[in-house]
Amino acid sequence: MERHKIKELATIFDSLESEYCNFSQHFDGISVEENELPGIPAELAKVIKGVLGAQSSKWIYRKVPALDNQCAADMIKTEAGYKAVKLILMRMPL
Repeated sequence: MERHKIKELATIFDSLESEYCNFSQHFDGISVEENELPGIPAELAKVIKGVLGAQSSKWIYRKVPALDNQCAADMIKTEAGYKAVKLILMRMPL
């Protein structure tokens, strides 16, 4: 069952989706090995690696307070969670 906070984040993302598209394009040149971020879609893996660098493979399994103390690898299994992860990545300092 999805938590209220995650649904709120997904709603916020919906209003910023075009900004995410522009944001994610900055990471098109990032190379992600197939087994580097297992289970993470290629487009999202590039953004995660671009934002977090060497910490990306640990971050996807770490409980993130901004994601209601859930990990990104679990969150992306639902549409609302996927959107919440994208929003959180946009908010992280580069």
